[in-house]
Amino acid sequence: MQKISAYTTTADDDNEFTDGSVTGGQSPTNLVAAWFNMVQRELIAIPAAASISLDTSNDKQLLAALRAMFLQTGNCFSEIKAAGTTAVATALANLGLTSTVSGSYPIGAPIPWPSDTLPTTGTWAFLQGQSFDKTVYTQTAVAYPTGVLPDMRGYTVKGKPASGRAVLSVEADGVISHTHTASVSTTNLGTVTSTTAAAYTVTTSSAGGHYHNVYADNGSSSGGDPYSLNRTGVGVTGASRSAGYLGATGSGAQILDTQGAHTHTATVAAHSHTTTLGSHTHTVTIGSTGNTENTVKNVAFNYIVRLA
Repeated sequence: MQKISAYTTTADDDNEFTDGSVTGGQSPTNLVAAWFNMVQRELIAIPAAASISLDTSNDKQLLAALRAMFLQTGNCFSEIKAAGTTAVATALANLGLTSTVSGSYPIGAPIPWPSDTLPTTGTWAFLQGQSFDKTVYTQTAVAYPTGVLPDMRGYTVKGKPASGRAVLSVEADGVISHTHTASVSTTNLGTVTSTTAAAYTVTTSSAGGHYHNVYADNGSSSGGDPYSLNRTGVGVTGASRSAGYLGATGSGAQILDTQGAHTHTATVAAHSHTTTLGSHTHTVTIGSTGNTENTVKNVAFNYIVRLA
């Protein structure tokens, strides 16, 4: 940019335009085309720098170019946000913030958040298994290509094991295989002796009386005296001629009187009984205890993720 004095000698003492002065002998400034061309090129360069094509029907292109090229601190960069996600990404890259924001805490990484309300700055979402628009949040889609955020409610993060488990796979709770050992000390209960019982006598009831059948027959063919059975002192029933005799008036059975009834008496001396119990063991059953799931001491946070 040059003053008019660089193109003509008719500029005033301040190298600016003048209408001239007849009384002062000052000629008016010559309007040299070269100066106007220079000014035109300077002005056109501004829209061109802002990638704005010249439009003869728009007399605000210079202002638009200045707004596009210079941040307006009074608007808190809202014009960049209004220009779209590409403008935001470009602005961050120009400021060297891309690696700072994405590298220090990559987009898609779960963040513990101590509130049930999402942050008011930026775009965030709770990790509750919901879907998101992959065409809008392209950087988040890199971390979650299915377009579905994991549900972190009641879960914690675990480093991927070397066994080859898939990233974002869910593992149910469980207890490592183990055993329990239980023992009960041996107890010798010794010998137990009952109290001494007094001596006593036991007598059986009378029993044993019975009968014997005796058969006699006259074996004489001439009909002589019948045979007789004689035992002094034994009572006889039946056809008896006299006491102590058994007569038979023919063949038949005669019955001796009842004999043999008697009792027994037993004396039991004072005594006691001894029982040895000996050593023994018990079977132990271990009951269940604890919470409904495996856990550690913890503080509840919401997991959130930045959408971008």
